[in-house]
Amino acid sequence: MRRLINVAAASTLLLIMLAGPGIGQNVQATGTDRYSSDENELLMMGNPLIITASQTKQRVSDSPMAISVITEDDIRKSGYTSVTDLLRSIPGVDVMEGNRSQVNVVIRGFNFPFAASLLVMVDGHSIYQDSFGGTFWTQEPLLMSQIKQIEVVRGPGSVLYGANAFGGVINIITKTPAEMAKDGKIALLAAHGEENSTVTEGSYTGSVGKAGHEFAYTVGGGFHGTDGIGELKSGAVRDSYSMPIFTFRGTQALHKGSLNVAVATAQGKIDVTTPYTNYVDAASRTNRFVADYKDDAHHLTISGRVYGTAVTQTDDNVVEETNTQEFTIQQQQDPSPRHEIIYGASYRGVRVKSTDMGGATKSDHIAAIFAQDQYEVAHNTHLFTGIRVDNHSIYGTDVSPRVSLVRHLDDHQTLRLSYSSAFQDPTLFDTYFNVTLPFSGLPIHVLGDTSLKPEKINGVELGYRRDLPKGYVEASLFHDTITDLLGDILGGFVQPPGFPFPIPTTATTTNNASAIAQGFELDGRLALNARTNLRANYSYLDTQMNRHQAEFSPRNHVNVSVDSQLTRRINGYVGMRYVDSNVERTFTAAPVTIGSYVDFDGKLGYKLADKNHPWEIAVTATNLFNVPHMEMPNVPVNGQPTAAAIPRRVWLQLSGNW
Repeated sequence: MRRLINVAAASTLLLIMLAGPGIGQNVQATGTDRYSSDENELLMMGNPLIITASQTKQRVSDSPMAISVITEDDIRKSGYTSVTDLLRSIPGVDVMEGNRSQVNVVIRGFNFPFAASLLVMVDGHSIYQDSFGGTFWTQEPLLMSQIKQIEVVRGPGSVLYGANAFGGVINIITKTPAEMAKDGKIALLAAHGEENSTVTEGSYTGSVGKAGHEFAYTVGGGFHGTDGIGELKSGAVRDSYSMPIFTFRGTQALHKGSLNVAVATAQGKIDVTTPYTNYVDAASRTNRFVADYKDDAHHLTISGRVYGTAVTQTDDNVVEETNTQEFTIQQQQDPSPRHEIIYGASYRGVRVKSTDMGGATKSDHIAAIFAQDQYEVAHNTHLFTGIRVDNHSIYGTDVSPRVSLVRHLDDHQTLRLSYSSAFQDPTLFDTYFNVTLPFSGLPIHVLGDTSLKPEKINGVELGYRRDLPKGYVEASLFHDTITDLLGDILGGFVQPPGFPFPIPTTATTTNNASAIAQGFELDGRLALNARTNLRANYSYLDTQMNRHQAEFSPRNHVNVSVDSQLTRRINGYVGMRYVDSNVERTFTAAPVTIGSYVDFDGKLGYKLADKNHPWEIAVTATNLFNVPHMEMPNVPVNGQPTAAAIPRRVWLQLSGNW
């Protein structure tokens, strides 16, 4: 730990020295609308407005937690066609792609297939899968062309978001109808790539009613699909999917506040291999309905969400169906010029039917209250204190505190010290699992346990940020202690005749591990000139499990990217990524070593017209030099491979608005 602190301190000092003197303007104030006149300027300085870290509008430099932002401009310049490809550029984020239909994302360590330590939201509403944990990235009804911003909070976040915000929070923020209309009534994205991959999206934005009381809406549709790396060949990984998508978002202006409704659905076919079941050309359905009322005058938000997913394969009578209902009420009060208090309550109910639970239907629910106070203890110094109490129908009560001190050393330097905690409830699979698997030719019965405890994490973080006239540099040093990690206990050993060692006949989920994760992250962005921008970051992670050295995520990540407006019509992007080797856990085999790799991505775009929002045609590529590499262990299930080496993918894109 001492060596880690010394290395991080030296790196941070070097970063500060290289930054040199900066110039800027302090915009400290109170109230949620205090930045409205500075939004464009803040964005250009690399200090955009965010909401996920504390559920109130603030600059990145005011955040009580480490946070990174992917803006709409970043998406356009890079040309990436998936959220997971965008997330690879964020410090502390580990993206592990096993094949085209299966991607797992974690923050600050312990990645493995179907890891469940990350909360992913769309517009502040969870899309976390309560059955097995994690996110169905390729099955989510989300249109890339409607994304406004992606906010990535690094570190425990249960104080505001409850269970599942264990390693961090990713909030994908989509454009409102008013924001869509700024670029034109019609938006289009059409991209076709290798492996017969397609991302085709279109949307129309309009309004009805009288000015001031109009109903504004955006209707969108699209198709996402691929033949996959296996290209449907015999004996190859099955990873194709075809996903038609429909979205609708409407806003009704009221005398006080507004009513917002969002509907999204994706229904198609997928190939997915879990550790226990193969889904081949299975029917997949994801439906999302959200309604919220916002009274801006009283800082009041009331929202409800219904979210459901289903994967079924009738040939093998396999089913995986989840239905979630959620309700939240939240209000902000400013009792004095120094205080900004947010408080509220939430309820979530989940029902799951699964073949992996013996075909049974199980349910649980969780109710919570939470509060956070942002207090100006001195000039340019804010203390964030928060607490959340969750009560789960199976696992009982959890209390999640957070304390953060944010000190603006001057107009362009910020120091942050924080302590936060989070918990991860066992999934319904962990609790009610009931399947029989082949193990060395003999059956092994895998069972859940209703007496499990939530996994716990306590994190301490020190952060520094310097805003520059044309960018920023920042550093974060963290130490996380994790307890009650879930694992399996083997039992019922038998020794078959002629077999050299006993073989287990049962495996039961239990809390049998603890871990430590510590490291640091360096990140910076700089406009080299009026046409060219540079971004670079480095992440170091050191992990131990049960007091023994364990990787389970790469130690070193490096990202460097440059985007440039090469001529009046031609723009380009080049990204380089280095990911260190690591050891990956598996469900049914020994840990597997995954080698290090270097990736290059690129884009070359051409504007078809000189307008404020011109049409563009572009060629983009991931793994540009086609050096295949493994990111996830290939552990066959029923003789079927589950992972493949990730090859190059080249896309031809057309996008625009009118």
